[in-house]
Amino acid sequence: SLVFWKHHYVAVIKGNASDPEIAEGMKSLADIVDSRIKIKGRWPEIAHTFRDSPGKITLLRGKYGLQNIYYFTAKDVFRIEEGYAIEKPGLTDIFLHYSDSFTSIRRFSEVAGVLSREKRFSGFTMVGNMAFQMYDIEGNDISIESEHNTLKIRIQKNVITTAELDSN
Repeated sequence: SLVFWKHHYVAVIKGNASDPEIAEGMKSLADIVDSRIKIKGRWPEIAHTFRDSPGKITLLRGKYGLQNIYYFTAKDVFRIEEGYAIEKPGLTDIFLHYSDSFTSIRRFSEVAGVLSREKRFSGFTMVGNMAFQMYDIEGNDISIESEHNTLKIRIQKNVITTAELDSN
């Protein structure tokens, strides 16, 4: 995949770049799209936080921003202002940024309350005042913490088996 910003536009060109001919075609298509957008732009401020991070990076905004990365609940408890996800094999880190720490703490409290009652999660445990850990029905270990104006979410894939989940 190729992703680039130009002013307030984000262009995403997807394809299987493992074939050199397809990769070259994607690059040519990106050049055409780039040439058609006449205004100049810059990377969004949030992009400077993760620009050199390894892994697949996805920008998140709005009510459904998180749904393609991980489904928590039908309720809009995170109320995402802006954030990003970094996906690596077996691990996804998600950073949701809010306007201030008060908003982040409020979001954390609501998220903890809602997710602790969701049937698809088990083993809900508070870790200190501003963090909790739980497992989903697929054995993924999920931790969420509030730090300054950010919610940090870590999803570690298939940490425990369904038999271990059943015994919890």
